Amino acid sequence: MRIRTLARSRGIGVSRPGFTLIELLVVLSIAATVGALVGPNLWQSYQRANERLLVINYAQDVTTIRRGLMQSKRSVFIGEDELTMVNSSTGFPEIPTGWTIVANTEIYFLPTGVTTGGHLVFESPTGRAWRLRLGVLDGKIDVELQ
Repeated sequence: MRIRTLARSRGIGVSRPGFTLIELLVVLSIAATVGALVGPNLWQSYQRANERLLVINYAQDVTTIRRGLMQSKRSVFIGEDELTMVNSSTGFPEIPTGWTIVANTEIYFLPTGVTTGGHLVFESPTGRAWRLRLGVLDGKIDVELQ
């Protein structure tokens, strides 16, 4: 027959599985520090990815317009600073709200699909500058962050 002592029946001196309060506080403080260091970088990456997506969509719209001009056998000339105004005769898509066109060069879209090349520089609401570079002849568009 076993006799239980008072200390043993109340669990005093007996190790139970689990974490102490100090261990939990140390882990939470480490997690909070890592979150404070990583969070802003993740947010900036998220914003940059969203901005890039908007610029790529704009580039696809320009490519669609170029193909439409080829099918309708029309040509379009866009002079410098003409894109700052909404010009329905060129059919160019509107820039996203809050964005501005900082610079652009003269661009010709000929009915054969040939372009003279050029570039458009957009500034996002966060202040980042994005460049759309149109390739000479083929009209291939490259997007880059400046």
